[in-house]
Amino acid sequence: MNKTKNIILHFICWSILMFITTVNNINFSDYNELAKDAFIKENLLVWGVYILLFYLCYFFIFPKLFIKKRYFLFVLSLVVSFLLSFNIINRFHTDRLIGYYKNEIIELNQNQDIYPRRKVNKLSIIENRLKRAELNKNTFNILAPHSARTNYPIILVIITAFGIRFFQKWRSYKDNLEKIKRQQTESELMYLRKQTNPHFLFNTLNSIYSLVIGSSEEAGDAVLKLSNILRYMLYQTDKDKVSLKKEISIIEDYLDIQKLKTTELTKINFIRECDKDDYFLPPLILLPFVENAFKYGADNVNDSFINIEINAINGVLEFKVTNKIVCQSENEEGGIGISNIRRRLELLYPKKYILKTFCKSGDFFIYLRIAIF
Repeated sequence: MNKTKNIILHFICWSILMFITTVNNINFSDYNELAKDAFIKENLLVWGVYILLFYLCYFFIFPKLFIKKRYFLFVLSLVVSFLLSFNIINRFHTDRLIGYYKNEIIELNQNQDIYPRRKVNKLSIIENRLKRAELNKNTFNILAPHSARTNYPIILVIITAFGIRFFQKWRSYKDNLEKIKRQQTESELMYLRKQTNPHFLFNTLNSIYSLVIGSSEEAGDAVLKLSNILRYMLYQTDKDKVSLKKEISIIEDYLDIQKLKTTELTKINFIRECDKDDYFLPPLILLPFVENAFKYGADNVNDSFINIEINAINGVLEFKVTNKIVCQSENEEGGIGISNIRRRLELLYPKKYILKTFCKSGDFFIYLRIAIF
């Protein structure tokens, strides 16, 4: 939530709070017994307490204690803040009443125009109210009937402070979700541009072109598989989820095309095991790792290997790629493609995935573990 909207929200809430609590104070009979200036002065002091309590809850108790799950300190701070506010406001109110009643007694005693019996009755009433006010000042009972005047606005202030914080946190959560979706889209588009760049297309088309001269049947199959890959990348990757079966099919087509470029010196093994066919996962999560293996592991001069393994069991996908390092990547984690996928995984599976990439004895290893449904 931006600064302007936040200010407007606070202004609206404070306006409602001021209206409700002021009406609440006026509705009590004590208002009729207080001079107007005393009532206004008392309310200004009380509102100072409300403001301090509100922003104590807003800036400290909620974000520093409740959100961070420090529940004992949260409850303790809330109770102490409530009791302290109650005590201060109660004293403001009773001090004003005591002063008012004492002045009334003095004025009645000095007034000679009032009938004696009426004066005695009125003095008795005011003296009883004075004693009650002094008793209220010296006792601390938040459950007493007179305490409702103080309790209700304090509770309302606390609830409003927490309500605004909850609303802002919810809005922040929604905004972050939209931001993640935008970043995910940008990341996917970035990856699509990388996957469909001229380097990828020209290398593949060169392999197919070399076959056209010798074997039109193989060339036709290769063109069909390339068409499947491009169709998948252009029309399926805008979805949130695709079937694992389809992703495996695209990897198989990609491997068949790559086999056209490699010789028998590069051993390619692809193992897949799934306990059911209806698993789904985000598109283009696996293929970049396979491409990376061919980019840095295929060798037509010396012996090399590329091993790919997919296990999808009980809603968990384990994906392993191992290749001999023939061409060293400038990026220690295997190139731009892998770093892009790592960012996507952070967005899609925040702290809920395992991705390990490492080199050992001249071989490069990739291990990915995610939940699939």
